[in-house]
Amino acid sequence: MPTHQGNTQTDIVIGSSGESITLDSSIHFTATYSDSPDFQYKDNLPSADEEDSSYEILISDASGVIATFAAEYTAEPITGSATDVSTTRTNTFNPSPDGNSPSFPTGGATFCSRVWEISSTQGGSTFAGFKSTWRFTSTIAAGTVTRTVNTQNDDRLKVTLVYKDPTGAQILKVATTCDAAAQATTGVTLGSPSVTDVT
Repeated sequence: MPTHQGNTQTDIVIGSSGESITLDSSIHFTATYSDSPDFQYKDNLPSADEEDSSYEILISDASGVIATFAAEYTAEPITGSATDVSTTRTNTFNPSPDGNSPSFPTGGATFCSRVWEISSTQGGSTFAGFKSTWRFTSTIAAGTVTRTVNTQNDDRLKVTLVYKDPTGAQILKVATTCDAAAQATTGVTLGSPSVTDVT
């Protein structure tokens, strides 16, 4: 079966003068499908220091849309005594998106989310922090969607969704990986990540 691959990488640095914290955050998905999909992507804040992106894959037949995968991903710098923010964002899609009008359906067959937060201190005061979020959902017109959690730790959540029609034939499979990690320079104390999952 053919595949779609997508990756959004977000690197954020807060601080200056050799004292800083760095975020390495991303969303990656690989979609395997039976019929050619329509892939929609939108960068909701193209000129901002924070990431806010939306994605949707739609599978259709002669009757219309039969299955969808939708995702939302954000990465946010939270300033404290450190206020200088530098952000690098990179998108890699193969093939390229078909448009820029994704939606996020409510009441889907499955829903998963992760909220990842971390903070740092310097001299007993808040230096800076980061917050990344991921949400993804599925819909299917007829059939089932099976959800499998492949990896679940503080740095990574990986979930695979398998869509099957009423005959049991696979029409779509999407593996989604949500990664986040932070580092601090000498002189800045980095806390432990706080992670909240809905799987």
